[in-house]
This record gives sequence, C-alpha cells and structure tokens, in this order.
Amino acid sequence: TSSYLDLFGRVPWRKTLDGSGRVQRVDVLHPMRVKPKRIRSTGELVAWEYLAPGKTVGQEETIPLEELHLILDPDYEDTTDPLTGLSPKRVVRGAISQLWKAGVANESSLDNGVEPGGVFMTDQWITEAQVREVREMLYERHSGIRNRRRPLVLYGGMKWQQLGASFTDMEFVDLIKLNRVDVCMAFNVPPAVAGIYEDSNYSHAEAAAERFYVGRIVPTAARIAEEWQLAVLSTFENDRSLAAASARRASPSGAERGRPTPRTR
Repeated sequence: TSSYLDLFGRVPWRKTLDGSGRVQRVDVLHPMRVKPKRIRSTGELVAWEYLAPGKTVGQEETIPLEELHLILDPDYEDTTDPLTGLSPKRVVRGAISQLWKAGVANESSLDNGVEPGGVFMTDQWITEAQVREVREMLYERHSGIRNRRRPLVLYGGMKWQQLGASFTDMEFVDLIKLNRVDVCMAFNVPPAVAGIYEDSNYSHAEAAAERFYVGRIVPTAARIAEEWQLAVLSTFENDRSLAAASARRASPSGAERGRPTPRTR
C-alpha cells in the first residue's frame, strides 16, 4: 500500500464481503489495472473496471463501488481528475529522469576511459578514405577502458587537440546533487537517510533517522490504519462477536475507545 501511494499516488483495496456486508478479505490491486467507470453524459462514477493479470484489453472485470476502497495521497492531489491522484514520483519525474540520464552519461564516460574526447586538426587536404581509416583506428585501438593511455601515431601533419571539461560539465555535476535532494524532499526522506551527506555529516545521521521516523513512517502508518478503519473495521461496528470486538480494540481508534478514563484525585 505504501509503495503504491509513493509510485502512483493511489491504491485500490478490493473488499470481499459476506451476506451481511462485512469485509472478509482485502486484496491490494495494482493502480494501473483499475479504472473508473463513469456515465458519459454526467461523469458520474458507477463502478470500477479491473484488468486482472493475464487478461487482455476488453476482458475487464466490473467491480461494484461498495467492493472497492480507493486511497489517495492527500499531499498530491490531481485537480484534473480527483480519482486519479498524483504521486511524488510524478511530481519529481523530471529530476528522476535527469538522474537516470546522468547515470547513463557517466557509464558512457567510464566505458570510454573517462576521456573527454578531442579534435583532429591538419593543414593538409585529406581524403574521405583517410578520415574513415583514422576513425576506425581510434575505435579499435583507443576506445574503451582497456585501451586507455595507449600511444596514438599520427601522420600527414595531423594534430590531436584534447578537449577539457567545460563549465557546462561542472554545472551538470551540481544539477545531479540538486536533483537528489529534490527527489528526497518529494518522498519526505531526509537526504542523510538516503546516504547523501553533501550538506551534512555522519553526526546528523541519528537526527535525520528520527525525523524520517516521525515525519514519514509514523504518518504513513497512521494513514493506512485510518483507511483500514474506514474500509474494513467500520463494517463490524454492529457486530458484537468476540472476534469483531478484538479487531476493534486492536485498531488505533478502537484502542482509544477501550482505554479507561483516568481517575481524578
């Protein structure tokens, strides 16, 4: 449930009900497989359509409204569609994409021996065949991590001018750092908890872990417990059986109701 909220901003719970309307089972469905079914003329929600794994488009199953409980992330609301919801991943998808592209660029640079590249220069006229020959020689003998620092033999007055790191490359490194922080902020995770110590040190790790627990773990657990109360335990409110009473006492709200009132002295 928590992972789906982070990745999709919503999570559907499918409820299996008995003849009395009480929940007997809850299945967490993949958000991308559940779509609202509306009346075209009014947009009114009448049911849900679920595409089970292994099924193809056109084989959707209709789920009644009372058998599906949809949880939306309250911090990321999609104003264009209140039943869809946003997610931290969608909010910072640009930063996530840039981090991925930066990783690909770094991998390409490492595969090339971390060489910034260069330019061949010559004052003489060279043929297309000579250009192709030089290019093939570079690819075969001087590209890749195992060919790093191999001597390069030139001829015909050719010169090799190596390119240095530009200011844009340095900005690229700073952009990676900022993107990491943006992603952590979107998921409400202190950077130190994710192992990013650029603006902090190891002495702050304990405080960051405490902030992560108080600001992230506890609210998420409380939110899921509240949704469980609304979707599941509320169907047992009129059930006086021993099992239902135990379930109500185990819930956060039920624990508050079952707690004895302190006596005043």
